[in-house]
Amino acid sequence: MALLKAATLLLAVAGANAGASDLSAGITMGRKSDFKSTCSTEHVFADDLTMGATIKNNAIDTIYAKFHESFGDIIINMRPKDSKVTGSIDMKSGDARCVASFDKDELSFLTKVALTSDKMKFGPLSAVMKPTYDAINQLLDLDVCTNIEGADVTMSMSQRKNTASTMTAIYKFNNGVKVTASAAANADMSLKCEGDYNGHKLDGTMAMQGLKTPGLKLGWAKGHGAKGKASTAVKADMSQIEGSLTAKLGNFGDWTTTLTTPYSDVKDTKFALSTKFDV
Repeated sequence: MALLKAATLLLAVAGANAGASDLSAGITMGRKSDFKSTCSTEHVFADDLTMGATIKNNAIDTIYAKFHESFGDIIINMRPKDSKVTGSIDMKSGDARCVASFDKDELSFLTKVALTSDKMKFGPLSAVMKPTYDAINQLLDLDVCTNIEGADVTMSMSQRKNTASTMTAIYKFNNGVKVTASAAANADMSLKCEGDYNGHKLDGTMAMQGLKTPGLKLGWAKGHGAKGKASTAVKADMSQIEGSLTAKLGNFGDWTTTLTTPYSDVKDTKFALSTKFDV
């Protein structure tokens, strides 16, 4: 409590220091009138110390301090209402970075640690390693990022306690198309392709659970005209195919026609016409 009182006093006398403050207020009218206000202030006390606070409805909600050290930054947040103390430590060295989050009420104290390595050489390729551990969700992630002939490639491995580990590969082509492949230890697999290629919007997904028949969804869309006043779209899955045409007619509204046909019986084809006006 003494620390909180000292921090509040420092903020109160910060008028002689460089800083900024924001104030917002509102009134809710009804059977019971309600006045709400929020005030935030931040002041620089030294080159390596910045402090601030948020006051809600005449009570201190959060007090924070930012310490700027040679190895990086430390942020500490204090909430007087329930004595909650959280924060983070951000350390940098060249391109390498380590961000650790902590909470004094958590058993492990450290709640999350994320590392980013310097670029490492693997023959003709250079890669960046990004391991992350989330202690609260008991999740371990490892990302390896590289670039192959202008395309960004990310390989990820994820392990959560009591669940099957998964591996994901993401390949971003330099033409705007992204392919994502994922596989889990329990034989669940998925493949997704999405992006915008020369005005063609692509979206396709294939998912399979073990040896079961895979599910497949495909999507394609394209705008027509200089300002895209018309567009065509097609969607298909394992049960039906749907085509639509949209035209923007200015004062006459936006019109869309949709034709949906199930594979099981063409006679069940449905036609829809809809419009939208700006009033």
